[in-house]
Formats: sequence, structure tokens, C-alpha cells
Amino acid sequence: RSASMLMNILPSSIVTKVQEDHIPLRAFSLEFKHCSILLCDIVGFTMFSAGQDAAKIVWILNDMFTKFDDECCALGVEKIKT
Repeated sequence: RSASMLMNILPSSIVTKVQEDHIPLRAFSLEFKHCSILLCDIVGFTMFSAGQDAAKIVWILNDMFTKFDDECCALGVEKIKT
């Protein structure tokens, strides 16, 4: 069950490494020579979504995340699931 929860928030390669090597997650770290981190926020989303139908919001978010996932795949980058 904990592995399933970890798979929702961490890359599968990290979960596998932690499980196989029996490393406590609080002690796990990796070093990357070249790394970029992109944090995204949808400015005004709460106000925007308050006036919209729930189905429309789900469609908009699904479309946005699908495009983002497609770009990550095309660029060969790993998206951390949060």
C-alpha cells in the first residue's frame, strides 16, 4: 500500500531503488549534475473555476495536463507527479 502511495508522488525509478535497497525514504537522495525544475501555478484558477461548470473545469485541466505530458514525453524529461 505504501508503494502505491509513493508511486503517485515519486518517479517509479526512485520507488524501485528505495524498495530494492531498503533505504529509508528520509535518508534517500540523488545528485544530478544537470537539472532543471519547473513549478507551475494557474494564476486566478480559483476565481475562474468558481463561475464554471465542473465538467468544463475537468475538461480544461485534462486538456492542459495532456498537452504538458505530451511535451514532457517529446522532450524526454521526467515529470514528477504531485
